[in-house]
Formats: sequence, structure tokens, C-alpha cells
Amino acid sequence: MFEYYDPMKNWRSIKPHIDNPAVKQQLHDDFSKYVEGRFGRFGIAYEPDKREWPFDYESVDWWLDRGRGRPPAYHKLVKHGACHWLVNTGLMLAQRAVPQRTWRIVTSDAHSTVWDCKQTLFDFNFTALGVDPDDCWDMAITDGYVLDPGELLETFIAIDT
Repeated sequence: MFEYYDPMKNWRSIKPHIDNPAVKQQLHDDFSKYVEGRFGRFGIAYEPDKREWPFDYESVDWWLDRGRGRPPAYHKLVKHGACHWLVNTGLMLAQRAVPQRTWRIVTSDAHSTVWDCKQTLFDFNFTALGVDPDDCWDMAITDGYVLDPGELLETFIAIDT
């Protein structure tokens, strides 16, 4: 029933918005909270000049199983376990790349994703991880919330480790 907006096939419509100042600021604001909560006590800081993208903090080898060669360009916006801290950036990119659709965040304790109010999910993390889009939807909607169109998710620092 559900499908992902394919970031590889549609990279030309996404890429121009990656460096948009508002998108970059949202990514920095949200992901710095993730890094602070996950690594802060160990003295690791979110340093955009050294570790610019969420993928730069990746510590698992899930992406090695995705194929040979260099990871796709969209992988720089992927960080396993950080969906709640990346969903606002995903929403902003979806709104800019496909403005004719009504995008909104669907969130639960299990997962956060971006939905076009029809059958398409804009979710770099689960696309990269190879998670079935119907499973993505089920994780986000079960005991979850559908935010208003364009509404950002208020992120938090606490992370269960």
C-alpha cells in the first residue's frame, strides 16, 4: 500500500534544498540535541565543520550490506536510531522537493516519518535500511500522532541507551 519517495531516483529534486539555510539550521538544531543526548557525556560534540552530516556519526555497518561502492548521496542524512531528530529536516526537504503535496509528520515512540497524506513516505532512514514502507507506516502510526501539515516535531534530548 505505501511506498517511499525514492531519494536516488529523485535526487535532482532534493539536492538543491540540502544547503538551504533554513534546512541546514533545522538539521543542526535537531541533530545537535541527538548528539548531546547520545554522546554528550562522553565529550563528543556536534561539530559541523568536522562531522557535518548525521551519517558522519554512524557507528554500525548496516550500510555495508546495501551494496558495493560508495553510499548514495542521500545517506549523508541517515543516522540509525535518530529518526525523531531527522524528521523535521525530512519534512522541510519533502516540502521543497515536492511542494504540490501536503506533507506532514507521523510520529510515535517507535518511529517518526513524513507522509504525503496519500501513500508516499519521505523517509531516508528506513529507505536506506531497507525497511518495508508498510512496516514504517505501522511503526509511526501505532499509538502515534499525525501532526498538522507543515508542523514540526518538537525534539527532545533524552535518549534511552
